[in-house]
Amino acid sequence: MKILIWEKKNESRINAVEMRSLPNVCGVCLKDRCRDNDVRKQCGLKEDVATKIEKGMLQWFGYMQKMNERRPPKLTYRANVVVEGRQESP
Repeated sequence: MKILIWEKKNESRINAVEMRSLPNVCGVCLKDRCRDNDVRKQCGLKEDVATKIEKGMLQWFGYMQKMNERRPPKLTYRANVVVEGRQESP
């Protein structure tokens, strides 16, 4: 199983991919040289993808904090994980 770890250094890459695809989806010509925020407004978006991901992660973390300690997702979250011969805790 592959685990996705959010790293700030990847945030600019995620935003770059978003801004490469948004003009095509919304019908904005790249030759117009619009600002990223203007393209988002034309597409009806209020925030970038990275911000949405961070909000979702915070919501999930809040949900996990409120969860009963005996539920399997919480037990899995609290478990110690062995990665390549060394033990790491969350």
